Amino acid sequence: MGYITKEDLRKEIGEGKLLQLADPNGTGAVDDEYVGKAIAYAEGKFDSYVLSRYSSPIPVTEIVKSTCLVLAIYKLYANNLTIEEGKYKIEKDLHDSAIKWLEAVARGTAILPGAVLIGVEAADGSDDISLPGTISLPVRLGW
Repeated sequence: MGYITKEDLRKEIGEGKLLQLADPNGTGAVDDEYVGKAIAYAEGKFDSYVLSRYSSPIPVTEIVKSTCLVLAIYKLYANNLTIEEGKYKIEKDLHDSAIKWLEAVARGTAILPGAVLIGVEAADGSDDISLPGTISLPVRLGW
């Protein structure tokens, strides 16, 4: 855990959008607990897939951060369905793509760069395992 922060979300979607999505009580300030729940959802979902195959701790690489950001942003949009339903569809599609990639990681048809497979050792005795046919996660759309 600890793959993304509130600041990572702010950088990804901007202060205005974060305020719009994470101010459920209309106070004019981002609700840290609300954001924390979205981050916990994302990181928990990520771990639920990869920790069955990779040992902890998982290195915080760009693919890890990107995947967790997609999941957290989706959760924020899902909690605000009255805000930009069309944008929710885009976030849902990205969320579903992230889940498909995580499923592939869990099956072993995609790799998690920098992470160590559980109970697997390369022929030369190192932890450097390369798998063919890897799947890449789509890049987030710009705002």
